[in-house]
Amino acid sequence: NFNCSAEGNGNLANITLYGNWSKGWHANETSTASITAAESIFSKTLPEGTFAWGCQAYDVDGYQGFIGNRTITIDSVVPVISAISSGTPASASATISWTSNENTNSSVLYGTALSLGTISSSTSGTTSHSRSISSLSAATVYFYNVSSCDAAGNCLTNGTFNFTTAAASG
Repeated sequence: NFNCSAEGNGNLANITLYGNWSKGWHANETSTASITAAESIFSKTLPEGTFAWGCQAYDVDGYQGFIGNRTITIDSVVPVISAISSGTPASASATISWTSNENTNSSVLYGTALSLGTISSSTSGTTSHSRSISSLSAATVYFYNVSSCDAAGNCLTNGTFNFTTAAASG
């Protein structure tokens, strides 16, 4: 929903929503205004992408005011996670890595039972993820899953996977 509003000196005529969601910047929809103030809510169904938009108000004498340079990003697609690996775990640590097809945060939920329980996370947005986990017990099976969420809050969790830490040396 796009909310456009204007105030005038008693002679407003209409408000128009402009946007670049269909082959360039153009007037998209116009709403009749009341005499002194107008608020119009325009509803649009848009595809994925980032769009510029603005509102223009006209009065009955042909004067106009334009507010533009607004942007909206439509993102309803869940990120794709691939290349999940626990590498070669040491006796007390492991590094879990994976990639995502867009910038996302990263979380690893892990534990010695399928209920997991411990989390290692980063809020940095990247496509190449690596989470180091430490203070693990030697020669122990650990279960884990990985999660990535994009800036729009679309999240994907993959797992449950497992690895075994190396035996203690010495």
